[in-house]
Parts: sequence; C-alpha cells; structure tokens
Amino acid sequence: MKYDFELSLDEHTSIGKIVKQIKPNSQVLEFGPGNGRMTQYLINEKQCEVSIVEFDKELFDYVMQFAKDGVYGNIEDYHWVERFKGQLYDAIVFADVLEHLTNPEQVLKAVVPFLKPNGQVLITFPNIAHNSVLIDLFNNRLNWNRYGLLDATHHSFFTEQGFMELFRRVGLNVAIEDFTYSQVGQNEIASHYEDLSLRVQHEFKQREFGEVYQYFFALTKAPVANPVILRPENSNFVKTVTLFIETAQGVQPQTYPLNNRTGENRKYSLQLPSDLLNLYIQPLAGDGIVQFKVWVDGKVFRHFESRALWRKDGMYLFSGNEKENFFVLNGHDVAGKTVEIELIYLFDGRFTELEHIVLNDFKRHRLEKMRLEEAQTAFEKEVQARYDFMSARYNQVIQQKAWQRHRKYEQWLESLFFSRSHQKLQERLVQLTIESVEVDAELHTTIIKGWGFSKNDLEPLSYQLRYDEGCFYKVTPLYRKDVNDAFDLPAKQKYGFIMEIEQFEQADCLHLTIQTINGERIPVLVNRHNLSNASLYKRVRYVLGMVRHLGIKGTLKHIKARKENQDQYERWIEENEQFNLEQIQAEIAQFKYQPKISIAVPVYNVEEKWLRVCVDSLKNQFYSNWELCIADDASTQTYIRPLLESMMAEDERIKVVFREENGHISEATNSALGIATGEYIGFMDNDDELAPHALYEVVKALNLDQSIDFIYTDEDKITTRGKRFDPFFKPEWNQTLLMGHNYITHFVVVKRELVLNQVGGLRKEYNGSQDYDFVLRATQAAHKIHHIPKILYHWRTVETSTALDPQTKEYAYIAGKNALIDTLKREGIRGNVTMTKNYGAYKVDYEHGDKVKISLIPLMPELVNANWAKELLEKTNYSNCELVLPANITDFKNARVVLAGGNSLEELVQQASGEYLIFIHPSLLPQESHWLEEMANFMLMPEVGLVTGKIVNKDDFVMNAGVVLDNEQQSLIYEQAGVSNKTLGYYFRIVLPRELYTATEDCLMISKTDYLQLNGFNLALQSQLRGVDLSIRMQQLGKKVIFTPYATLVEQVNISRQIDKKAYGQMAAAYTADLLVDTYQNPNKLV
Repeated sequence: MKYDFELSLDEHTSIGKIVKQIKPNSQVLEFGPGNGRMTQYLINEKQCEVSIVEFDKELFDYVMQFAKDGVYGNIEDYHWVERFKGQLYDAIVFADVLEHLTNPEQVLKAVVPFLKPNGQVLITFPNIAHNSVLIDLFNNRLNWNRYGLLDATHHSFFTEQGFMELFRRVGLNVAIEDFTYSQVGQNEIASHYEDLSLRVQHEFKQREFGEVYQYFFALTKAPVANPVILRPENSNFVKTVTLFIETAQGVQPQTYPLNNRTGENRKYSLQLPSDLLNLYIQPLAGDGIVQFKVWVDGKVFRHFESRALWRKDGMYLFSGNEKENFFVLNGHDVAGKTVEIELIYLFDGRFTELEHIVLNDFKRHRLEKMRLEEAQTAFEKEVQARYDFMSARYNQVIQQKAWQRHRKYEQWLESLFFSRSHQKLQERLVQLTIESVEVDAELHTTIIKGWGFSKNDLEPLSYQLRYDEGCFYKVTPLYRKDVNDAFDLPAKQKYGFIMEIEQFEQADCLHLTIQTINGERIPVLVNRHNLSNASLYKRVRYVLGMVRHLGIKGTLKHIKARKENQDQYERWIEENEQFNLEQIQAEIAQFKYQPKISIAVPVYNVEEKWLRVCVDSLKNQFYSNWELCIADDASTQTYIRPLLESMMAEDERIKVVFREENGHISEATNSALGIATGEYIGFMDNDDELAPHALYEVVKALNLDQSIDFIYTDEDKITTRGKRFDPFFKPEWNQTLLMGHNYITHFVVVKRELVLNQVGGLRKEYNGSQDYDFVLRATQAAHKIHHIPKILYHWRTVETSTALDPQTKEYAYIAGKNALIDTLKREGIRGNVTMTKNYGAYKVDYEHGDKVKISLIPLMPELVNANWAKELLEKTNYSNCELVLPANITDFKNARVVLAGGNSLEELVQQASGEYLIFIHPSLLPQESHWLEEMANFMLMPEVGLVTGKIVNKDDFVMNAGVVLDNEQQSLIYEQAGVSNKTLGYYFRIVLPRELYTATEDCLMISKTDYLQLNGFNLALQSQLRGVDLSIRMQQLGKKVIFTPYATLVEQVNISRQIDKKAYGQMAAAYTADLLVDTYQNPNKLV
C-alpha cells in the first residue's frame, strides 16, 4: 500500500489536526481512508461511526472490516451520492484526497448536502508553492515522485487565494485555517537553498508560504463569527539576537529569539545592572541590514555607538565581520536603567562577491575619510594655536603706552586735517554708508556694518583695514535687497558688508581703505560717534521698504497705526500700572512663603549711568528679600571696580565677584551664580531694568503654587531717554514656539536647585545665544513652568545692543541653531535645524522615516470640481497621498484620485485609506508644493493631535492663522487677520509654528484613528465652528493643536467667516466654562 504510514496524532501533523476536530460519537464520512489507521482510531477511541469511499479494492476490503458502511469506486463516479442519500454527517474528511481528483469543486458541491448544520468538512492538501518545489522550478527541474508534494497522481493544485475562492463558490466557510511544515532539505524533494544565487536565496527565505507543507481547513455551512485564521510560520523569520552584558566581573552573554514576521520580541526589554560598563547588542553574525532603535526608561535614546559599515535614518548595514556587528551602549548612560531594544531585519543573508568588493572599497574610503578628518582637526588646532600666539604678540605691541600715545596723537591730527580731497574722491567715485560700528565685549570684537558700490559701474566695493587696527579681520558680503531696490541696482549683487575685527576693541576712529573693481583706492576715516547719514538712511530705507510692500496709502496707514499703537501702549501703562504701595506691602507681609531671590548680573565695561539704573531698579522693588549677585568679567574700564565696591558698601544685599580673566558672558554669569544663596535665581543684563513690582509678582505666584520651578514674564523695550515701547505680551507656555525662537527671553526666574543641581549654568560654547540654550535646557528639565502675564522687565535699546539691529550678531543666531540641535539630541529626536531668513528664528524638520499615507478630503464635497482637484494635485509633491472625491466627479482621472461611494463628507472619510486625513476647503490651493510635508512634519509627533496651516488671500494678506474664542462677543477672533504675509506679524506670530487652543476646519490634519475616536466633525454646527469644536475635544484627549506657517494656502474665493451668535452658543453649550478659555492667550491687549 503506497501510503501505508504509521498513525501520528501529534497536532503538528495533518492527521492529528483532523482527529482533534472530530468529537466523540460523531457520524463521519471519510473519503480515501487509505490504510484505515485513522478510521480505526476514530471507531475504537472516539466511538465514532465511520462510512468510507475508497477506489483501491485491497484497501476498501481491509477498512470495511471495521467501518460502518462504504462504497467501492472512484469518488468522481458519484455512486456514493445514491448510497448515502438521506444521511447527515458531523464530519466529512478529505485527508490528502482532493489533489488526486480532476474536479474537486464538483465533489465539494456534492458533499455539502450531507453535512449536518453544525458539521465540518475537514481537508488537508499539499502546498505546491513550497520552496522545495519552487527551487527546482527556478532551476528548470520538475521531478514527479511516488508520494509527497509532487506525487505523480496529483491532478489539482491550489494556493491560499485559490482555496478561498473555491470555498466561496461551493458555499462553505472557513472556521479554521492551519498548516503543517517542512523545511527545505528535510522532505522528499532533494533541493536546497544553495541551488540558488545569494540574492535569490534571501528572497525565497522571506516567502510566507515557503515552508508550508500542507494546508488544513475546517469548513462549515454557516459563516463563522471569529474564524481561527493562522498565519504561516517560517524558520527563516526567527532571528537570534545576542547581548553581551559587560560588568567589572566579566562579560555575560544572553540571547533571545525574534520573529521578524510576526513581530514577537521585536521590542525586547531588559533591566540593566547598576555596575554595567557596556552593553553590546549583536543582531547578526554575518551580512545584513537592520533597522534599530533604543529606548532608555521610556525615552528614545540615540547616544549609542555602531560599527555598521553604513547607516541612514535608523538603518544599519553590516558586512561579514562578526566581531564588528555590534551596537554599543555605554554603561555611563544606561547602567541601572530599563532598556528597550527594537530590531527589524531588512536583509539577513550573504552579500554577493561583487557586493563585498564594493562594500570593502566603501569601507576603505570611509576609513581614509576618518583619517583625513582627524588630520584636518589636528591641523586646525595647530593653526588656532599659531593664531592665538600671533594675536597675543600683536596685542602686546599695540597695548604698549608709547604706541598708544603715538596713535592718539595721529588720530587727533587726522580729525583736524583729514584730507578734503579724500572726501571729494569718495563722493565722486563711490556711494558708501557706514551704518554702525559696535563693540562686542563678549568676543572682544569690533563690528562694522554698512554698504556701498561704485558709481561708475555699480559694482560692489572691497574693504581693507589698516595694519595696526586689528591683527585678524574678515569681511562678509551681504545681500541687501533694501539697497538694491532703493538705488535700482542689479538683482542678487551683494552690496552690504559686515567687517569683524577680532581681538580689537576700538576707541573712536578706524581707518578703512575702499577699493573699486577697477583698482581705485580711497582712504576712509570712520568715526563711531559721527557716522554720516547712517541714521537718516535707516529711516529712508525703512520708509522705502514699506512703500514697496504696502504702497503709499498703506505706508501712511501703517505709520499712523504705529503712532496709535504707541499711544495705546502709553494708555495701557497708565491703566494697568497704578500701584497702591501700602496695600501691596500689607499683602507681602501676609505671604507665608517669602523666599530670597538672587539676581545674577554679569558686568563688562558697562557705562556707569546704565549700571546705576539697573541696580536702582532692584533697590526700588516692592519685595525686599533679594540679593544682587554681580560678576565683573575683568572689565578694562578703570571706573568699574570702584563703582561696584561703593555699591556693595551702600547695600549689604549687593554682592560682587571680580574675575581675574575675561571669560565672556556665560562664564561671568556662572561666577555670579556661584555666589547666589537664594532659593530662586533671576537673570538680568547690566543695562536693563526691572519693574518695581517684578519680584512681588514672582513671589505672589510662588505663594499660590510652590511647585513652580521656572517662571517667565512679559517685557518691553526702553530707550536711552526712558521711553517704553514695543510691549511683548507673551503666550502661555508654548514649547513648539520656543523651538522656533526664544520667545521667553526676559524676565526669567528659576528655582536654585534646578539651575545648580540639574541644568547647570550657562555654557560658553553657546555665547551669543547662551540665554536661549539655558531656557531650552531649563524648561526641558522643569516640572512646572509658569508665565506671569505682566510687563516686569524693560530691555534697554542702546547703540551696541542687538535689540535694534539683529543682523549685527549673526554668530549669535548660529549659536542658537546649535543650541536647538543639542536640544533634539537630549530629547532623542532626529531632526534638522536651519536658520530662517528672519534673524533669530529657526526651522526644525523632524525625521519620521517612511512617508505615511495621507488622504486629502474636500470639506464641502458639493463645491468640488475637477479643475480644483487637478490644480490641487499639481501643487502637491507628496507622493504617498490620495485625493478622495465625491462620486459625482467622474470627469477627472488621476492615479492619486479615489472616488467615494457617495457625495457626503462621511462617505469620503469612509473611503479614505490614509493613516492621516487632511480636510481642505475647496476654495483653497497650496502656495508651495511641499505643503503636505510641512503638515506631516508636526502631525507625526506623538503628542500632536491636529495641525493647521496658514491661509492668505490672493493679495498675500493673512486671513487665518488660528482663532481665539471670544466668549464675550460669542464669536471668533482670527489672529493676525489682515496682516501682510510679508511681515513677521506680532513677534513671529505668523512665521513660526506654535501651539493653538483652537483652529477652524479650513485646512486641518488629523490621524484617522483620532478622527474616528472623536466621532469626527459635528456637522450640525456652523462652518468655522466645526474645527473649533474638534480642537476642544482634541485638547481633552491631551494632544496638541499646531499651527505651521510653512503650509500656506491661498484663498481662490473668499471664505465666509461670519459667526452667528446663536450658532456660537450652540457650540459653547456643549462645554463647561473652563474649556472655553484659550490656555495659550495672554490676557493683555492694546485696544
């Protein structure tokens, strides 16, 4: 007998799976019982009554000795239909039988009437797509055998999809789908993976059904609510990850299995010992590519080493050398912590010989590059050492008294007799403006800024400095669109310049030599106290710029509005800063918590009058428990030390440390922190002022909540004449906005233990943006951040301050960029930071890996037309997106268009297959084609629930940049509406991403999961309120609403934004009063 095998009831075998499904005392109809071993088991052990159909006479006669009934003959002769007519069975069995039939579909149709209502048809069937078969076919071989997968008597073959279609046609439903397995080389077919090329081997090993030997199905007449559909297993999916835990006692290896297909152990967690030195993670023993991530105590961790040959976006390539296939985590970072490892295998096999040649060559080049970089670093250090030596020698010479006497005498003569002919030559040949000469005391650098061009040929000028006025200097050309426009000069030519003179702090005059492109040289004497026409030019170019952007009427309107705004601020000060000192002192006396507040102030060569004003602002505080901690940064002005010593003598609350060496602002501030003893520490510049109620308001807030450890306040600017202007009413804590610019600035008060024990002081490597770096680190570490919405700090705008001209300290903005890069590293977030065209503002592009699928859904399907759809897709570069259109739009065909089953918004959402949805008003079109990338940049952050863009009209005026609830008027306030999109808005409000409380639905991105969880828009509400309502519900989920100006959309037709009070009331009625309060808005405003 051909299939005379021993009976195995192991559940991993096909017979074992069938027997398990048959209950005791069942009526069974078995087709092709073979040697009857299973038949006999069912009769003897499960007391079943079994009838058979068998075409082999010898087997039939043998099995009929114990079977209840039977039919001898070919199944496809259908004699059994008449014989068993009227009988019903609990189980009908086809154990490796159907493949021998010429028309198994007709047979299955014939058996269905014999099945009881709760009965099952049990089938096992060989997998023709087993890798053993396909390897032979791939190599042009097909050898039929006496038994097994390629039994020569097999007539019919099916794959999984074919089975499902077959069962549907015959009226059977799958209750169970399962499999038996056999690895390549371990069955009757003599094929091996080695018969394939290396690359093809890998692809074969990744086949889901590659090791499935037999299918097993349990089928029923009635549909099954929860069928058991198992997915195939494959031994090649299981990887072994090896961990080496290194401590002082030695190295302890540990392994765990990972199923790359099912995801089992894809994330693996372990608690590391406190004495860990290193953790080595070996994902591969040979060639391969993996995707790797690590979390430490629940936070993404990226500070690990990798010996991968190539890496990009979390993917790592290893080649050949088992000793190098490691990720290494330093015990200093992870000892005693919980580490979670995620590995995904993208390729695990062997690279071809050619690939190895290329990779080895790449490795050699990489090593050579590393060697060159190390050599370059060493060379730069050597050059820097020589530079420092030359600079020191140079300064030695020019600081000698004899040289200084000579220079002063020479300058005196020049100021009296500077050649009139030189001035006439300058007026005839060039147009030159020196706008500013400033001293950067922090970097011991003099900065000259201006612009100029040759009158003959309109070419830019070159600039040189006299030999004894700075050992090292550099000149950077700048593009000045204002100059080009004002004088109608060639576009893109750089007529502006910044000259930075290192290690030189000039007194009054500097000598420049101006040279035209034709070689004409003109001496120019620059007197910092008498810069001809600089201030006049600034005013002229300011007005010209406004005329260019706003027109003459718009300019006049703007100047009038600015004057009104200043008048309004003066009225605001009168109305909001009237103090009852007696009442305030009585309130202070009742404070249960009266902490000492230390104010840290670095001082360097500040003018005496401004330092006195700064100190007096402390002495005038309503709250008296403070100390002033001053660090003099080795000032060279002789009046500084006596002045500070006299201040100490006048008030015991004033403490001073005198530094022996100049260390710039960061180290000076840290010296001030070193003598601070207060529970809280505030920060001031040496020429600014505190409002008299500043510390009172701080302590008042702390009495309400002592868990606050970071406080910031509103501020304004103050001129040298004492006039206050430009109030900055800041939003409540807005982390997204802080990642775009330092909106916190002044006045900052931080809990002492946060500064000294957690964050540390200021870092000198970020000089220029040291405050920004500190704020980023401190807010990151703070448990509670509190904003006091009152003007408590006055930032003085003096000649050498960046407050009036931010371009004069470009290095500071580079330092700010580096501070943001470091912030991303601390958070374990991958991203790219760039400086925007607006000084002091930055853009962060986060790295999210593969592009998610996004579905674009028009908000008002009834307004959609084919032209709008076509233009929208033409202006959308994002590849993995679809535009879901209503069913009635049949005249537009595009690969990215999907037609819904109907015309309603709900039907469009139902049709959407994207992981994320973007609702867009059909009156809007994107201004830039990368708008979807910009929306997704924030949407893919886990804490974000909604993202909205900026809407402008065709004249480029802002129409919608987020909305504020106006509960008093029962309406919406459209922030910055009507502001020119060419401006920054109110303190970068329209040009930087920020968190909002509410947004309209006009352009709104949301994950489909969140949308369905929130039950979508409330379509009963008036338009514009639907997005607001969804925003409030999203806030209740604890997720953020983000505005991004980098996704700008243009209104083609004006969108109605008139809100009916009754409609507003309908929306508001669904919420308590506290949920209708915008948590980001500053309560102050100028009427």
